[in-house]
Parts: sequence; C-alpha cells; structure tokens
Amino acid sequence: MAITTINSDAVIEYSLPSDTSEDKTIFLLGSLDSFVRAHIFENHQDVNANEPVKTQVATNHMFYEFVRFGLKGWRHLLNIDGQEVQFKTEEVNLSRIGKRTVASEESMKYLDNGSLENLYKIGTEIINHSRLSVDEAKN
Repeated sequence: MAITTINSDAVIEYSLPSDTSEDKTIFLLGSLDSFVRAHIFENHQDVNANEPVKTQVATNHMFYEFVRFGLKGWRHLLNIDGQEVQFKTEEVNLSRIGKRTVASEESMKYLDNGSLENLYKIGTEIINHSRLSVDEAKN
C-alpha cells in the first residue's frame, strides 16, 4: 500500500460559525508543512529539566503562529468603519528551514477582536487541514 500525503498547496475556504451575516468573511487557509509545524511546536514549549513530564506550552502565541503561517488570505473582512481590509503578506526567514511567506503583522492585527476565540478556531482549522483524515490515511 502506498503512502498518502497531504497537498501542501491546497487552500480551503473557512468562515467562523459565529459569522451569520449574509456576506460572511471567508478565510483562505493553507496547510502547515512538517518543518513549520515542528518549528512552531519547538519554539513554544518549555521543558522543565528537573521534571520533563511537566512541559509548558505557550498556547496563545502558538495558535497565533499557526494562523500567521497558515492564513493565505480573506474576503469580506471589514474594519470598524465597514471598509474591506486588504490582506498583506511578508517573508520571514526561519533558521534551518529557509524563507516562508506569512500573514503580515499588520494583517494579523485585524483578527484581534478582543478575544482569542476566533484565533483558536482559525488555528484549529489550519491544523486539521495540515493532516490527513482517518479515511485519507487508510488509502
């Protein structure tokens, strides 16, 4: 049986369950390759040398990074004045990995609505999109 892999170039559309408007905001989500996932996990874990079982994870910033690396764009995201916000990217250089195009810090600020809930939901979708489903893994 052949090994099945994810399509790292695939982009899916996602809207938040709480967005019930007729003209929903659509987030374009890509997947995170294994190098980027490992980089994010490694940079957000603090292993206690005396008690290695008690690893601490900086969860909020980790999800911020999931979204920053996995968000590929959006449609119908409006600012406080009702104007559509342009999605911008920038390049970052990761040690041992190389350059990656990510959502800009400016774009990420537009996702802040005073709650981390939306960040967690979008980040969770990106992580789910970055791995095979049970049925896909069987093939």
